[in-house]
Amino acid sequence: MQALYLLALDPVAETMADPNSYGFRTARSAADAIEACFIALCKNDRAAWIVEVDIRSCFDRISHEWLVAHIPLETTILKKWLKAGYVERQAFHPIEEGCIGYLGHPFKNKPFETEKDQHSLLANTAG
Repeated sequence: MQALYLLALDPVAETMADPNSYGFRTARSAADAIEACFIALCKNDRAAWIVEVDIRSCFDRISHEWLVAHIPLETTILKKWLKAGYVERQAFHPIEEGCIGYLGHPFKNKPFETEKDQHSLLANTAG
């Protein structure tokens, strides 16, 4: 079921994501990111600094309510997936915050890759 949703939503996510983002993107690679950096940095009006950001434990602590509000997926299904939990060593572990990896993981971060959502994402993972 998650694979079908991912196939349907991936094109939507691609239209929402920052065109300068290369992580978890369909048909994009590290080589594409390097090429984009080279093109941007060889211009006369280039930026003085390059900043690479990795938000530690981003999806371990992100609010379920925030995900439901920002991911264009039928909310009943998304809420069930977020609360599904996981089984490890024959024991069930419920999920109260954050989200575990699943087939649609690459889609989870695409809505947050736009410049306007970055501040909101940081605010919801801090604490």
